Amino acid sequence: MAQSEALQNLEKRVYTSFHDDGLIDIFLGIFFAIDGILMLTDNAAFVGITVLLLFMVPPMKNLLTVPRIGTVKFSRPRQTRLAKTYILTLVLGLLVFLIFIIYQPGTGIREWVREYFDLVFGGLFIIFAGIAATLTNQKRFVAYTALVAIIFTSGHFVGWSFPTSLIILGTIVSGTGFGYLIKFLRDHPKPNPAS
Repeated sequence: MAQSEALQNLEKRVYTSFHDDGLIDIFLGIFFAIDGILMLTDNAAFVGITVLLLFMVPPMKNLLTVPRIGTVKFSRPRQTRLAKTYILTLVLGLLVFLIFIIYQPGTGIREWVREYFDLVFGGLFIIFAGIAATLTNQKRFVAYTALVAIIFTSGHFVGWSFPTSLIILGTIVSGTGFGYLIKFLRDHPKPNPAS
């Protein structure tokens, strides 16, 4: 029993350290900032950049994280938790897409969502970040929920546009991610193959 608990604790630490590299934060922040810029400029080139970002995360993990801490095959419960995280991300992405569809001019709920779009989006992101913090054991996602609440609520009442709020959020999140990446690279130097 004690050995099983020790193994679970070790697995939890390895899993947590695998996500301490800040790469998810960096790409998520850049994604938000680029989407904000896209909304402000109406330049379709930014759509391609956001799609490209999705394909860059695994190679960057393999380039920066795996050589430093290796890989591990997680137990079935941990794999189930990861699958839930990916499914949750997909479902919330579809919800955001649905809100964008509802955002189109019309009556009733569409007008309400249109008027309070930044708060609705912020609320969905808070839910997502809270669940992500629980599933990944990354406490910084809890801080991101507070950050989103502050940025989108302030933006709504001060009069910032939604794209401006996205750019501010993206800049702070990616900046935090770069801080985590620098710390990760310093704490986990790449092993020398000659030794």
